[in-house]
Amino acid sequence: MKKNLLLLPALALTLFSSCSNEEELIGAADPQNEIIVATEMGNFRARVKARAGYTTETLREFGLIIQSDNADYTYNNKRMTGGPLEGWTTDGTMYWSNRNAAHCVIAYAPYRTDEVNAQSQIDVKVATDQSTADAVQSSDFIAMKNGAYVPANDMVDGKLMVTMNHMLSKVFVKITYPEAYAAEGANPITNLTVSGMKVDAIFNLATWGGGQPGSDLFLNANGADEVIKPFEFDHDAEKRLATYEFISIPQDQNTISIAFNAAGVAYKWSYDKLSLKSGEALTINLSVDKEGVQLGGNVVVGDWTTGDDINGGNPSEDEHGFTIAELSKTNWKALYTTPCNNFWGLDAQIDALWDGLPVEGSSDHQLNNCWLSHQIVKGTSMAPDYQVPWEAPYTTALAVIDLGKTQWLAGVAAMTAGFGDTTFERVEFYATDAAELKAEGFTEDDLNNMFVNGNGIDGKADESKALMDKIFAIDQTVTWTKIGEVGSNNTIDGFVKYSSDFTEADMEANPVKTRYVKVVFIPYAYPQAFAYCERVSCAELYLKHVVRHNGQPVE
Repeated sequence: MKKNLLLLPALALTLFSSCSNEEELIGAADPQNEIIVATEMGNFRARVKARAGYTTETLREFGLIIQSDNADYTYNNKRMTGGPLEGWTTDGTMYWSNRNAAHCVIAYAPYRTDEVNAQSQIDVKVATDQSTADAVQSSDFIAMKNGAYVPANDMVDGKLMVTMNHMLSKVFVKITYPEAYAAEGANPITNLTVSGMKVDAIFNLATWGGGQPGSDLFLNANGADEVIKPFEFDHDAEKRLATYEFISIPQDQNTISIAFNAAGVAYKWSYDKLSLKSGEALTINLSVDKEGVQLGGNVVVGDWTTGDDINGGNPSEDEHGFTIAELSKTNWKALYTTPCNNFWGLDAQIDALWDGLPVEGSSDHQLNNCWLSHQIVKGTSMAPDYQVPWEAPYTTALAVIDLGKTQWLAGVAAMTAGFGDTTFERVEFYATDAAELKAEGFTEDDLNNMFVNGNGIDGKADESKALMDKIFAIDQTVTWTKIGEVGSNNTIDGFVKYSSDFTEADMEANPVKTRYVKVVFIPYAYPQAFAYCERVSCAELYLKHVVRHNGQPVE
């Protein structure tokens, strides 16, 4: 049967003109004819939890087009910024050209800087990596159009009501797993991907009538099938239910496939001729047991709007593919590193500096296990006469890690410490074919001296440079191949994890098998750096590796 799902409400925005009800203004630029933007907070259907994507509360900018017969009072792609409480502003002042004349009013989000008018065709693209709530929202596309709006007739209490609706589709994937797969409240479902999806479309503002689009929103004929990584929206350990979601271009596909790991076992579920319509939210319920994957109950389309049921399916354990898991840090050792500084844990060991430990009872990570580099760049708030005691190549912060044995890598990740003076722009990861690295001439004392205290950043510059000369000489004898990178995306507050997973196609064609990994930290460059950024830190490093390939364990 069909079920009503949670409503992700349409976005109700209000543009209003404070015009007099007693007389018709002829001069368009009369102050009483000014167009002012505000947000109307309507009574929306109750939500159990907020969904990723646009809502009235999360919208912070949108594009506005008001087309009239008077070019002086036609506004193309005005960038409206603000929010439901603080109100909306744009550059310059807008006026109605004539309250008795028809206007074409268009609003859309997310805002784009292209030249957009009422005749434009907009390229719409959803992200292939929607593993964060921000990525889901950036993939959402909402719009409104009224092609014959007469302010004098159509305004309600002097207000122009603008409601933007979802033009794309949303897909929820809910996976129920057996008690045998439960692990102390942790989600055993990992590496969920959806393949066979088109991600490109073109939206024609000129031919669109303003309702839920059909042929006006069409797939890019040159677009290839892609793999989408959904957002982990929720995990209910008590119900043993993991819920994921992503935004999709409306489309009819011959076959889509959902692949994931459950407690280290790879599964795949395929479905033929999946239909995704504009404005619809589709939910796919799957049930996993040790016998395979079963289609759980009905797969129904709920609010946003109701569509057809999906029946059938042939899910099974996937014996052909990759089973991926996070690589344990138990055997990691620092072969050599550039000097680092740990302000909050001066007794910490160098080997622990990439392994931030969670605070008991919290998901936060303790700073006393963060790896901080030596001072490598001048921050914008430093005194004008301040001189950084380093120059190239000493501005490089790196660590070479011995994983203990050769591993088949499947992804890299890093977690920033999240403070303005210790923020990295990106972290680069490298691998080598070398079977054994010995770091000739690098002593135990050298390794211990890589760890300096808070007063030693400047004071030990000469000593540290001499030590780095030895490190660079060792490192130049190694042939390194870059295997990935992650960036902080301008985030400087809080602990945020950034991941880069390898695709199955890449792991098949170009497998990364290495015992040693070099990690290079790149700071924000002065003067574009954040307030300080005089060194960089990383609360934790992560690596993923292949556990099973085509059903066979990988040793």
